Amino acid sequence: MRSSLFVITTLCLLFVLLPDRLASASESLATIDGETVSYVEFERFVYAEARQTFYHRAPPGDEEFIAFRRKMANELIDSKLKIREARKRGFEADASAVEARLTAYKEQYGETERWQTEGEAMMASLRTHFEDESLLEQVEAELRFVPEPGEDDLEKFYADNVDKFTQPEQIRLSVIVLQVPPWSDQAAWDEANTQAVAIAERISAGGSFAEEARLHSDDATAAEGGDMGYLHDGALSAEVQEAVKNLKPGQMVPEPVRVLEGMVLARLEDRRPANVRPHETVREQVATLYRRDGSETAYEANMRRLRDESDVQIDDAYLEKTPE
Repeated sequence: MRSSLFVITTLCLLFVLLPDRLASASESLATIDGETVSYVEFERFVYAEARQTFYHRAPPGDEEFIAFRRKMANELIDSKLKIREARKRGFEADASAVEARLTAYKEQYGETERWQTEGEAMMASLRTHFEDESLLEQVEAELRFVPEPGEDDLEKFYADNVDKFTQPEQIRLSVIVLQVPPWSDQAAWDEANTQAVAIAERISAGGSFAEEARLHSDDATAAEGGDMGYLHDGALSAEVQEAVKNLKPGQMVPEPVRVLEGMVLARLEDRRPANVRPHETVREQVATLYRRDGSETAYEANMRRLRDESDVQIDDAYLEKTPE
């Protein structure tokens, strides 16, 4: 298992060691209709993305790192395909925006020692990068374009995706939580369970759940008699959710439930069934989701088309290697 710092450092070294690593018979990482994508360009692309992906998280294992490199290779190829498409459509980079970014970059780094020796080459490289970004921004908008939906389109989308406009079932629950510190031994858990059983017996004999909660619960809801209000699925721990799923309003769990925080008694106060929201009340949301889903579908279809229309060859053997 390599550290994140190792990953980043190794990727930096690849720029120096790259020629010695090319054991493959291929002359480049990939070709797109004969246009090459060099190993150096790919490793720079991977390095930039790896800094963001791995620097502040657990280091990747070999399989994850290889999968990451494959993903980056495909993203780089997709970027190349999109830039080619932008040029086919006659798009041009926004010259004023590119110049503004170059000026800002020079103002920030122009006094550094590296800029004094490599500034001209860096500016040329940055210009290409910023121009490509401008083309990508323009062409992606076109590749994701979907016409404005008509009323029939929205009605059909609503009907086909009614689950997205359905308010799920909600339950109103009251709880009594007897807190047990996580470092406690079994004796502490047994004591909390015994106390919870005694409380449950008093409630079953006619005692007030709310009053018992005020007196004994360690939960933040104690002052409200344990009332948690209405909750949707997923708001409760899995153990409590399972224990109350078949209760009817007014029923209490048959025995205390052990959760991470301690022992819990729970009573179901009310159950609101799932509710489908009428189309007229969610029209704006329907239109937003229609555009979002349609845009993603259009983009995926266009990217498949660009791949199908191009002869893309990838050096798979190179992508199977990990830095040593």
